[in-house]
Amino acid sequence: MSYITPSQKMVRYLNSLGVEDVSRFDMDFLSIKHDIENREKIVFTFKKSSSWKEDLLHEFLLALSNANYPFDVRFEYERTIEFEDVDALFQNWYMHNYMNLPPFQLMPGEEKTIYASFPDSITKKEVNAILKEFSSLISFINYPFHIELEQSVIEASSPKEETEKKPAKPHSTEENASLKSKQNNVEEIEPEGEEAESNDDPEYSDEEAEKETRRLQLQEAEQAYLQSLEHQKWEQSRREIYKKGNYVKLERIADAFEKKTGNVEVVGEVVAVTTKTTRKGKLFSTFTIGKVGDGGLKVRAFASKSGIPEERLTLLGDGQYVDIRGSLERDERTGELGLFAHYMDDTLPPPLREDPEEGKRVELHLHTKMSAMDGLGDINDYIKLAMNMGMKALAITDHGNLQCFPIAESALKKIKSKKPDADFRIIYGVEFYTFRKPQYVYNPINIPLKRAKYCVFDFETTGLSYRYDHPTEFGGVIVENGMVTDRLDLFIDAGVPIPEKIQKKTHITNDMLKGAPNEVEAVKRISEFIGSDDVIMVSHNARFDIGFLNAMRKKAGMSPLPNPVIDTLALSYYLFPEAARHNLGALSRNLKLDVYNNEEAHRADFDAEALNSVWQAIIPILERDTKNPSLTHKDLMSLEITNRNVYKHMKTFHTIALAQNQEGLKTLYKLVSKSETVYMAAGSTPKIDVEDLAQNHQNILYGSACFNGEVFSDASERSQEELEKAMELYDYIEVQPKENYSYLVDTEELSEDRLLSILRSIIDTGDKLHKRVVATGDCHYVNPEDKILRDLYINAKALGGGLHPLHYIHREELKNPDFESPDQHFRSTKEMLDSFRSWLPEEVCQRIVVDASNEIADLCNGDIKILKSKLYTPDANLPGSAEKLREICYGNLKNTYGDNPDPKIKDRLEKELAGIINNGYSVTYYIAHLLIKWANSKGFFVGSRGSVGSSFAANMAGITEVNPLPPHYLCPKCKHLEWAEDPSLRSGFDLPKKKCPHCGEEMLRNGQSIPFETFLGFHAEKVPDIDLNFPQDRLGLAHDETRLLLSTKEENEAYAKGEPVESPHVIRAGTIAKAESKNCFGYVKKYYEDVLGKAVGPDDQAYVSYLSEKATGVKRTTGQHPGGIVVIPADMEIFDFTPYQYPADDPTAGWLTTHFDFASMHDSVLKLDELGHVDPMALRIMHELTGIDFRSIPMNDPKVLSLFTSPKALGLKENRLDFKTGAIALPEFGTNFVQGLLEEAKPKTFNDLLIISGLSHGTNVWNGNAEDLVLSGKSLEQVIGCRDDIMNYLIQMGVDSGTAFKIMEYVRKNKVGNPLKPEFEEAMRKAKVPEWYIDSCRKIRYLFPRAHATAYVMAALRVAWYKVYCPLEFYATYFFTRCHSFDIKIMSGGIDSIMAGIQDIQERSARKETNDTDDEKLKSYMAALEMVERGYTLENINLMESDSSMWKVSKERNSVIPPFTCIPNFSQRAAEGIVEARKEGAFLSKENLLSRVKKAKDASGQPYAIGNSIIEALDDVGALKGLGESDQMSLFEFNF
Repeated sequence: MSYITPSQKMVRYLNSLGVEDVSRFDMDFLSIKHDIENREKIVFTFKKSSSWKEDLLHEFLLALSNANYPFDVRFEYERTIEFEDVDALFQNWYMHNYMNLPPFQLMPGEEKTIYASFPDSITKKEVNAILKEFSSLISFINYPFHIELEQSVIEASSPKEETEKKPAKPHSTEENASLKSKQNNVEEIEPEGEEAESNDDPEYSDEEAEKETRRLQLQEAEQAYLQSLEHQKWEQSRREIYKKGNYVKLERIADAFEKKTGNVEVVGEVVAVTTKTTRKGKLFSTFTIGKVGDGGLKVRAFASKSGIPEERLTLLGDGQYVDIRGSLERDERTGELGLFAHYMDDTLPPPLREDPEEGKRVELHLHTKMSAMDGLGDINDYIKLAMNMGMKALAITDHGNLQCFPIAESALKKIKSKKPDADFRIIYGVEFYTFRKPQYVYNPINIPLKRAKYCVFDFETTGLSYRYDHPTEFGGVIVENGMVTDRLDLFIDAGVPIPEKIQKKTHITNDMLKGAPNEVEAVKRISEFIGSDDVIMVSHNARFDIGFLNAMRKKAGMSPLPNPVIDTLALSYYLFPEAARHNLGALSRNLKLDVYNNEEAHRADFDAEALNSVWQAIIPILERDTKNPSLTHKDLMSLEITNRNVYKHMKTFHTIALAQNQEGLKTLYKLVSKSETVYMAAGSTPKIDVEDLAQNHQNILYGSACFNGEVFSDASERSQEELEKAMELYDYIEVQPKENYSYLVDTEELSEDRLLSILRSIIDTGDKLHKRVVATGDCHYVNPEDKILRDLYINAKALGGGLHPLHYIHREELKNPDFESPDQHFRSTKEMLDSFRSWLPEEVCQRIVVDASNEIADLCNGDIKILKSKLYTPDANLPGSAEKLREICYGNLKNTYGDNPDPKIKDRLEKELAGIINNGYSVTYYIAHLLIKWANSKGFFVGSRGSVGSSFAANMAGITEVNPLPPHYLCPKCKHLEWAEDPSLRSGFDLPKKKCPHCGEEMLRNGQSIPFETFLGFHAEKVPDIDLNFPQDRLGLAHDETRLLLSTKEENEAYAKGEPVESPHVIRAGTIAKAESKNCFGYVKKYYEDVLGKAVGPDDQAYVSYLSEKATGVKRTTGQHPGGIVVIPADMEIFDFTPYQYPADDPTAGWLTTHFDFASMHDSVLKLDELGHVDPMALRIMHELTGIDFRSIPMNDPKVLSLFTSPKALGLKENRLDFKTGAIALPEFGTNFVQGLLEEAKPKTFNDLLIISGLSHGTNVWNGNAEDLVLSGKSLEQVIGCRDDIMNYLIQMGVDSGTAFKIMEYVRKNKVGNPLKPEFEEAMRKAKVPEWYIDSCRKIRYLFPRAHATAYVMAALRVAWYKVYCPLEFYATYFFTRCHSFDIKIMSGGIDSIMAGIQDIQERSARKETNDTDDEKLKSYMAALEMVERGYTLENINLMESDSSMWKVSKERNSVIPPFTCIPNFSQRAAEGIVEARKEGAFLSKENLLSRVKKAKDASGQPYAIGNSIIEALDDVGALKGLGESDQMSLFEFNF
């Protein structure tokens, strides 16, 4: 089942009804239409992805009550509605309406029947009354069920009734069910007529029938008695929950499930709060309290004067800790135990853990929620705990990213604002996934590969470590001139038992090694077999095999092997980077060799023979790829990686990097950026080459990380020399509590003794090399009890289906798979010391736990800033922007208003420019100016969004067409200006026509009365948010132009060549997707099933809900803002602000994004919002089709304005659908909701339309607010439509401008519904603002900016002008840009055909048989009907005239011609092929059409694709009339 996200249309509809949180509604429109019988009634059909939750349904029903027009609603559902859905709705509905649990139950019956099973303690009349109301509800929401009564308690029959009843043959189960479905009461079931009395069954006697009847009656009576006892108990418990007092204090929430009933007192953390008001006006909340590691309880809490105050429920929120006294109650429907709250008090959260040790450590290895699908610790909680323990710092080291840095800085800043004397700092770091580039050869030698002598070999061993494990078999072949000249297969006495799992893999047993030479003896024989030092050794995973060979040589007193070596595993990565696997079998298959089978594999002799075949096949491939027929062993060192997928196969090891200062932070940014781009392969993790770390060591400290680090790996598996070599990179060596390594012990990779041996080796080697050895925690969560939260993610699948390294599936082959994941909470100093004290001397413990960690922290003491404290505008990208902006504005001022503009105009421009320039925002304006200028030069229009139209400077800079000055006349010839005299007039477009008194020219009318302060504040101190709407089909070009405009010359040259840019200055705004409650619920449920081995039961539900909420916020993936483009100043680097990466780690993405979520750095760097929109595209197309510049269209054409109240100007012949307005198909005004608003408000002016635009986009602005005011006699001009209206009106009434601004800002942002501040109400009353106006302000939750509404209305009026005066071009454009599904046969069939199509969809919609495609078709049909009723023709597909995708206009035939692609499933390539092929002339036949299209080629020489299905589709719509099947006409095709 897919989740339905509300469309913009749905969002606006719900907002218009007063719904605030639209995201909760998983539904959208299927259709919106007028009722055929009652044209006043609107029929809405919705599609919903899930069943209704009662609280959401209640909210929707309340919202519907705000509609002031007749309507009907219907619903369809993505999934089948089940009985459980009805039952759940009923239980919550009853509780909501009656504030109690229902006294009877619903039970599933046959098909779609539901029975109400009720006891005799409630009357049938009472049940019927309840069911009548509920049945009406489920009928309203189109649930396909009906409810019937069934008496569940059967009273024993009286003696008289017994004698009167006649025994009947027992019914079958099916018959009994059938009878029950026909009767309301089982007591009334009687034998039916003659058939029942005759008893046709000869084997069934009257005596037996009587016994059976009596038995059934006794059984039913017994059942009834038991049920009555149960109901009495239930009734008693229901009454008991209201009794207060005698509360038993519970130490744990889980104790409630032992107690089960009675009054209790319990403390817990609140999550999942839902607060509602009953229809009787009573406030109540439902929520969950819980504690990790303990349990959870669902709570019901009702506000009351003697119990819980109403304000307490109002302020209840997630994360609060409460002490609740109440009564335990059992949900009869779900069986879930809950708590009915009597009293609720705030309480303190559990105290933070303390650290009793005098000396404090510093945690240097810690993961937050930004460690994708792994870290569960909130950085805020980490910081508070560390400070409480007396620590002076902690380090953040998330996996491969730095995305917690801005969050951490802000969290610490907030904490320090409350504790200004706190001495605590954050060390900023990362845990890199580090790799070494593949090493193809060792000991390089200048010998041609063709002439070399080889020893191709393989070892089988007791394990992976040549430090601790031993060889069991050597297999090798000597190869000369491509021929095997010698073989050696040698068992080796390992000296230790072979582990069982190794025996299974290699098929080598301990018995097979009896009598075999020991390692010293064996290595001598192997050395003799190899021969001279110039023999090239070939191995698949050479480091492993050579490592074992050198370990044997060392035991024999021999030096390391001097021979040259080739590693075919590394070469496999190079040759086959796209391959998923690279073991020897996979490599042989990739080479198309049949030399490997799994049955004989993992025996040294077989693997050596197979490897030789592989190597011989590789040699000519390498010679060919390098174009070097004399390729030498040494030449292989120079193989270059050209395919980034090679990096996907590199084995990584973890490395910690800590920034010591600001320069170190910048270096981290560069390294992370490189890992996220240069080395990023599809489906992989961000990796960094160890050489990059070595080359960027200044101001960075490197730590050796956890058991996934190189140091631990080398200490476990490789030689002492290799361990010491590995330690060279690191500034400090990490060891961790042995509990952190428990997974290795539990999975039998290591014994505990070997683990401690490895750790001692690491410490001793670190001491030997004078490296600081530091104890770190590798924390993944805050407190010990939080381990379960990480376990949820360990068991969950990551995006893309990957599994966590500790996932439980990896344990399937273990003998004892049931063990806990490692303990990796934030440890106190004492906890850390105690862990090491169990196996190390106290002096060493103090040194590595306390001393060394503080020394490292002291080395990272630079004053590091993550976020900038101000906005850095990209002035250097466009030098002199302030002067250029001023020049442009004043130049346009002169061109528009003349040489001596009115002082008021000049003063406003100067005031705006002064604020803009002084605050550094001139470059923002200038960028927008240049982008719009570029777009205009390319012939397309850019619309502005938001409140930028409030700026007169923006108008003069050509950024917006909205003129925010007061209404005025302006002579285009002599520049004479007159201000409007009527103070109530808000829009200059509504001024009456007037001739210039000086020159007689008709004067222009403009000005929308929008104060600049609504955009940037009174001192232009707000960051300007200039949003630009580009045509949808030109958005990519706009983004590319932005990058070209604002990047450096060098960057643009690199982009032109397709080369990477190391420090880009123009990138996309990045986003971070985090796990939400719905994700986490799935993780918890899966954990219960997979790990705990049980389904989520009734008593688990609350705890599951609690855990789901606690596990949220963990990073899942990254993304990008759809239109946000970030501009870095050219005189700075991107690394001054953020690292960068590919969105969602996708290296095929066309743009890079900020590594940080841009929301966190919004006030530091400029973001341009460039979005795609239909309106600019539609205007451009109509402009091109008509040759009439849309910018010349007047805003006050009477015919055009009349469309919003009547369709008269369209000249409809019949108006079959009884359209009340002519606004169908107009942007912003074509929806049913706005159509209804138009019909009621009856706008007459531009300002009226502007207000309606504001009303339709606001929340709680029209419904229940302005609507009531209009009905009571207020005019549209009087009501609040846009945010600016408030400030303008209040200033006009005498309210101080600063106060008026504050009131406007408060009202427009008051989404949660806080009351108006008393000082605001006082100021308004003092200015004699009417009470109805103040009350209107109280109700509003969101207000649209007037400038935004103005831009929308201007676009709508232009489109409407084309509709009136250029109808063919209008409809052609509408069909192309806004309709997505057609039935051309219906649409081209005339009025009756289109009406039939409309009625068909409406009828099928009534039967719930329509889908989204039908909804789109209906939109097309409505516009087609309107067009045809105006006297125009919608043609069929025209083989010789139709375009591939654009709708065309025929002026000669007064028609529009549809494109080929409006036929369902008609491919674009086939359509283009027809257009190309017809250039040769008319098609002679279907065969000719097919062949000519197939022969045609596009501009690049590629053939077009067409098949018989395309011909059939054309034939089906009637586009091939007159064409025969083949070029040769048959007798039957000839028309006599």
